[in-house]
Amino acid sequence: MKKNKNLLILCSAIFAIVAITYQFSLFSTLQNKFTDRFFLKRSPEAKIVIISIDDISLAEIGQWPWPRAAFAKIIPQLDDAKAVGIDINFSEGSKLGMDDDIALAKAFADSKTKIVLPVQLRSDDEISVKSLDMFTAYTEVGFVNVPLSSDNVVRNIANARGDFKSFSAVLFGGNAPLSNRINYTGPAKNILTVSFIDVYKNKIPPGVFKDATILIGVTAPDLHDFLDTPFGVLPGVEVHANAIETLETGKNLHDTPSILALLAILLIVCISGWALMLAKKLSYILGVLILIFVGILGVSFVSFQYGTMLPVVYMLIAFILTSAASITYQYVSESKEKRFIQKTFQYYLMPEVIDEILKDPKKLSLGGQKKKLTILFSDIRGFTSFSEKLSPEELVSMMNEYFTLMSDNIMDNRGLVDKYIGDAIMAFWGAPVANESQASDACMAALVMSASLKSLNAKWKERGVPSIGIGIGLNT
Repeated sequence: MKKNKNLLILCSAIFAIVAITYQFSLFSTLQNKFTDRFFLKRSPEAKIVIISIDDISLAEIGQWPWPRAAFAKIIPQLDDAKAVGIDINFSEGSKLGMDDDIALAKAFADSKTKIVLPVQLRSDDEISVKSLDMFTAYTEVGFVNVPLSSDNVVRNIANARGDFKSFSAVLFGGNAPLSNRINYTGPAKNILTVSFIDVYKNKIPPGVFKDATILIGVTAPDLHDFLDTPFGVLPGVEVHANAIETLETGKNLHDTPSILALLAILLIVCISGWALMLAKKLSYILGVLILIFVGILGVSFVSFQYGTMLPVVYMLIAFILTSAASITYQYVSESKEKRFIQKTFQYYLMPEVIDEILKDPKKLSLGGQKKKLTILFSDIRGFTSFSEKLSPEELVSMMNEYFTLMSDNIMDNRGLVDKYIGDAIMAFWGAPVANESQASDACMAALVMSASLKSLNAKWKERGVPSIGIGIGLNT
């Protein structure tokens, strides 16, 4: 009970430590990186099409920035789309003159579908960069600022700031939460992507854009619009596309509520501590460790697929700390217990019997037990007259020699020396370790004791010491 109590205190301390690290988000970056690994490539469910300003398009149409007329030419092809988002800021007039700007403004004005242009906000939620008024007069706007995690990875999207909605929220058109985690569908081009030049040359089959959310944005490496995501580096337009996919499908990712997260951590501490306390063999301990570790990852992975992010890193930390502490504590306490057994029985039992007890210390449990034993009593005949013939120093020396020899004979035959009573020896067989041959072992010990005494008397006779006789009684 003391051992269990100490282990409970140890586990409680570990839970408190991990709970504090969770409450203060000390391992939030590691938690984010871990959950990033749970993303699986999947087919997008929302109808989203990216029109990519790629290297092929740049080679055909020319150096960036393009004439506004290039965009004006493709707008009419998108009239049957749900909405069109152009992730490009037309904040300055065209280098080709006003007529080029007017052509794009007219295309916006004549469009039968909603056009959304980007704006960039300052930290005070006021606009810092936006397209010319002649364009925004016929379009809606949404901010394209994306929050970065501490490791510069885009995991979340803010859908509202001040008086503005985000670019993806405006294109979504429905009620969006203030912010949400982006449920990415996969790496680059996992969402349907067509080249701008193919749209420009009218090579896209009919129906591709019908009822789709269209995003026009740059993907060419030289235009440097890329962001770090759980699937690696993606063009900014693909990040917005994944944000829209998340909003349209409603497959949001949620953190576990704090109280449930703490309960999950506590559960891991309890399971780990309890399981390791029961496991004794090394193979069992390794099996338990692997099972719990795989279980944490498996449950966290499945939970993630259903939209709930468990505190997997904190659960693993709790598991590692509890396992290390439990194993260390058990090793120290069992070592201490074994040293106590070794020290207590080294003068009463053979090493082989002690080793058997050390394998299962429970055999030494406190409390009375009814068992079949074989008892030996032996004493020296005429000890009083014998002792009067010797000085105290001689008597102590001879008795030590006698008791050592007799005790060795008993232990050599798997007996336990219980006590010395004056000149008598009490020993027994069958406890604490069961002995099926206890009676024959006891008889053999008695015979060996008698034979050893003859040798001892012969040695004493040479030294001028009087001989002794002993009586031995056995009962099973």
